[in-house]
Amino acid sequence: MIQDSGAGIVITSPQGENLEFAVKFGFKTSNNKVEYEALVIGIKMAHEVGGKHLTTYSDSQLIVKQVEGTYEAKEENMLQYLQQIVELKTSFDYFNLFKFLEKKMPKLTAFPSLPVP
Repeated sequence: MIQDSGAGIVITSPQGENLEFAVKFGFKTSNNKVEYEALVIGIKMAHEVGGKHLTTYSDSQLIVKQVEGTYEAKEENMLQYLQQIVELKTSFDYFNLFKFLEKKMPKLTAFPSLPVP
């Protein structure tokens, strides 16, 4: 378990503008829970700013594979996160989650449905 962990979230607009957020979790948790928490928060934030096409990145292969359905979530708390993400991603016209390379910074790319001038 990790004490006082956190995550960075970057939402990038179609124009290349970044909204950067840091999230601190003030409780003991696992790496997987931190990854799921950050993903849920990022998806909700992308939805709040009007994103309709969402490409997300995570450094957790386990979570990427669980979201795409290749791996099964067996622990109850991981299953709850997975179900929440499955529900949240239905609010987007396009949603994809990729594993990023260790040296790259994770980000969410949110594209609004309205045309950009």
